[in-house]
Amino acid sequence: MIWPAAIGLVLTAQTPALTVDEAVNIGIQNAFTVKATKIGYEKLRQRLREAYGALYPQIGLTYKTQYADLPTQLSADLNSSSRLQRLGQASLTFPVDINGTLRLGIKAADAGLRAQSYAMLAAENDVARDIRKAFYRVLQAQELVDVSQKALDAANLSLKNAELELKVGTKAKVDVLNFATQAEQAKSDLITAQNNLDQAKQAFNSTLGRPIDTPFTLAPTTDVAVINLDESAFKKQADENRPEILGLVQTGIALHQVTKGQSLGLAPSMQVSANHNRTLFPSVSPNHLTVVTVGLTWPIFDGGITHARVAEAKQDEYLNLNTLNQTRLAVSLEVSQDATNLRNIASKLDVAKHQLDFAEETYRLAELRYNAGEAIRLEVTDALTNLTRARTNYVNTRYDYLSAVADLNRALGIAYVTPNQEKSK
Repeated sequence: MIWPAAIGLVLTAQTPALTVDEAVNIGIQNAFTVKATKIGYEKLRQRLREAYGALYPQIGLTYKTQYADLPTQLSADLNSSSRLQRLGQASLTFPVDINGTLRLGIKAADAGLRAQSYAMLAAENDVARDIRKAFYRVLQAQELVDVSQKALDAANLSLKNAELELKVGTKAKVDVLNFATQAEQAKSDLITAQNNLDQAKQAFNSTLGRPIDTPFTLAPTTDVAVINLDESAFKKQADENRPEILGLVQTGIALHQVTKGQSLGLAPSMQVSANHNRTLFPSVSPNHLTVVTVGLTWPIFDGGITHARVAEAKQDEYLNLNTLNQTRLAVSLEVSQDATNLRNIASKLDVAKHQLDFAEETYRLAELRYNAGEAIRLEVTDALTNLTRARTNYVNTRYDYLSAVADLNRALGIAYVTPNQEKSK
């Protein structure tokens, strides 16, 4: 019998390692925020179709049955059933956009749809950043488990050697107790690291929008080379790429079309209609009538309604422009802060690597000196503690750097690039 736990291990082993880009694609498909923006996009797409439909003729058919209250003389000539009438009507209405209102509505709807498409990209950009950072946190937690395991293995080895030397009388019992205490501490640290890894995995699955207990393995990511941090170029790139900025620009275009449409409130409008009415029962002569109407409407005075609507629409434009300027300023600050943070972390990478190399060599020499009787136990325990700290610091610094790169890419608007975006560049 194969136990469920064993089945899970087999499935995990057969599952290909997930790369960070694959994780981003999964998360984009599952993210609730992205789905919400896609729903909004589809709604606005239908609104654009509605705006185009206003340019086309409207055709309708009407059938009705009515009981006619006929004059007394005519009523005497007809039986009671003849007073029941059935009528049919066919109508054709064709708007003539002589003032351009309908075309302005199409332009406004089209710009609104493009603004929503940038809202989708903004949501994808945010989700991609979050997934990348969650991905790195899992890898970071895995490496920290390895660090804790190495510390425990080293502590157990020192304890074992001390116990052997105690038996032959070359070490004091206090040395054994000291190494035992260090081993217990290392064991506790390993348990904490393993729990942190479990939490990081659950958070990663949650970010991907799937059950938190979904098994997976992650492909190790390659270290990102230190990049040239040109803040001026970054700010220009963010201003050109950030979906939030581009969306507000399109919203401004849509609002401007709305303002122009409101200004036509006192402009003339024209509509052509044709109605064909036919009496289906009873048969009378004549039993049909066709009317074609060309209507021209020119409002002369509306009590200031048009003026007020135009002023209101302009305020919407000013408000959007204010939001656009505020967003540009916030994006510029965000880029500057993320670039500074990345620069600070990049400066720590080499330091952390040198500290790790130094700590490894110090521990190796301390072990040799202690085994040769030239060092005290405190030197070994301190060296192991410093080595574990250096390993932890190096792991944290590496993944802090990768997370900082993800933050900067999000600030630049390139955390997630869709195939359509790539083709448009």
